[in-house]
Amino acid sequence: MKIKKEQLINELAELRQRIDELKKSEALHKLAEEQPQRDLNQIERHVEKRIDELTRKNGELNQEIAECKKTEKTLKASEKKYSAIVENSPDIIYILDPAGKFSFVGGAIGSLLGYTAEELKGNHFTSIIWPEDVKKAEWRVNERRTGDRSTKGFEVRLITKRGKGKHFDIKYLPVELYTFGAYDKHVSANDKKFLGTYGAARDITARKQAQDKLTASLKEKEILLKEIHHRVKNNLQVISSLLNLQSQHITDKDSLAMFQESQNRIRAMALIHEKLYTSEDLAHIDIAEYIHSLTHQLITTYSTAASRVGMNIAVTDIFLTITTAIPCGLIINELVTNALKHAFPEQRKGTITVSMTPSNKDSLILTVSDTGIGFPEGIDFRNTMTLGMQLVTSLVEQLEGTITLDRSEGTRFRIEFRTQE
Repeated sequence: MKIKKEQLINELAELRQRIDELKKSEALHKLAEEQPQRDLNQIERHVEKRIDELTRKNGELNQEIAECKKTEKTLKASEKKYSAIVENSPDIIYILDPAGKFSFVGGAIGSLLGYTAEELKGNHFTSIIWPEDVKKAEWRVNERRTGDRSTKGFEVRLITKRGKGKHFDIKYLPVELYTFGAYDKHVSANDKKFLGTYGAARDITARKQAQDKLTASLKEKEILLKEIHHRVKNNLQVISSLLNLQSQHITDKDSLAMFQESQNRIRAMALIHEKLYTSEDLAHIDIAEYIHSLTHQLITTYSTAASRVGMNIAVTDIFLTITTAIPCGLIINELVTNALKHAFPEQRKGTITVSMTPSNKDSLILTVSDTGIGFPEGIDFRNTMTLGMQLVTSLVEQLEGTITLDRSEGTRFRIEFRTQE
């Protein structure tokens, strides 16, 4: 009985194992039947995903194509516009390759020089440069390639097809390509490639001819103006000589002094015209040089004071127009003459100082002083009967200036006035 029970248990265990195997077999069979469908579904999902991706990519590609077509259309319109600008330009437009040969020529090349674009393409740019200007043109172009690359220019003569020379203003810009992008002044020579030169040439022949005519005209006028100053100086010297001759017949000391003072005034004006005649600048006078000459002339006239009275001139780098210089010269003449005549009586020694310094942007201060006995107290220099001081005050008014007198140490006249153009 016990044996049967164990047998039954074993058979039951085998039966269960068999049942499990059958279940497992059925599951595998079911799995085998479902696997193709699962694979098909996965393939379908993958295909749908790829279709979506391709659809999206196709849309992006169509958009890019549309943008490219739009850009191409814009470029063609721009090219047409700029081509029309170049072809209708009054200047010559050109491009040089790295070797300096024309790769493009447009604009007014035919009307200005007589060449066609095809005649110049492939030729070196110096082939149409006037022989005397070739070195300058080559130096300029090479300088721009190695130095400052901003657009600048130079003037040069070009040869027309008929062999004549015409003046042109050349503007050009070297063009370089950098291996890693935008321009940088610190880029080394190994990191860039020279592509050529873009430029334009403008005909300035008419302007140069007008400049030459104007220069010649100015030269003629300068010569004429010099001749006028020369003749005025000579005429004033003749008047001075006539006064000198007349003075030889005068015995009255006061009258003789008047003649001498009149001569000095005439010489002061004649000296200005002499300085202008011998100067390169016909519009301005070096006032320091003029004062040195004028005071030397006065010391020579009053020779008795030459050994006792020293002259100190303190003027540097001041240039005056003739409109200002003549009244200034006459004022200095009167005040220095007055000092030589009255400041150092009884063989007294001393110094006369003439200085002129800038006060501000357009004003000057003229000072004439001496170390003599001083201007008499109680006398108003603006209301004297002497012609000299009357002339001084009148000339200061002419200069629209002011004049003051300081009697503290000798005599010191200070005159401030604006320069006149």
